[in-house]
Amino acid sequence: MHEGMRRGLSTKRVLLGTFAVLLLLIGGFVAFFSATDEGNPTVIGTPTPTATDVIDGPAPDEGGSTVAAGSSADAFPVITSRNLAGDEVTLPASFGDETTVVLLSWGRSDQPSVDGWVAALRDVEADVSGLDHVQLAVSSDGGAVTRNAVYFFMGQAFPDPEDQSRIIPLFTDPRTLGNLLGVASIDDLTVVLVTDGKIVWRHRGEHSADAEEAMLAELLTGSPRATPS
Repeated sequence: MHEGMRRGLSTKRVLLGTFAVLLLLIGGFVAFFSATDEGNPTVIGTPTPTATDVIDGPAPDEGGSTVAAGSSADAFPVITSRNLAGDEVTLPASFGDETTVVLLSWGRSDQPSVDGWVAALRDVEADVSGLDHVQLAVSSDGGAVTRNAVYFFMGQAFPDPEDQSRIIPLFTDPRTLGNLLGVASIDDLTVVLVTDGKIVWRHRGEHSADAEEAMLAELLTGSPRATPS
């Protein structure tokens, strides 16, 4: 009788352990397919403003933000994270002197739109000097296990070193980030053009000839560093 009870308890422990492992794996898959560290969670803030160029508004968790003057949200927020290659990056400082197209994917379903934009941007970057692009894969922070799973699965999906240097998982509240960017909706891919730390153009959704033409018009007229090569 006692031997049977011991076997029963042993079987339960094995089942519980197996169930725990399955939960961890499911958590990783959910994180990857719902949106997108081996380090700390992403830190998000706003650029340090001066006393004369500040618009004071509600805090991000109240639906607003404090940004540099010019429009309600023209300053790109300060973001620190790690790309898929494992390198720490701080945006917009890491953009340097280049004008940068930032693709913000809010969920796994945005990836086809990202792929369309990336293909088009590679052609544009071959003809326009001083232009670059990055992808921010945004998801809520589900803890260290989820972050590590995101890096693992995205690293498997994008093994090319150049892709890994351009893809930055971002762990934060998506709606708060959307407020900082002046984005009305996070239901579709967001594309922003950033020059000197300022957002000078926004687009929502997949690539199209009209969207590319509008971006190029802003790029070549409003971004003096980006010029036809």
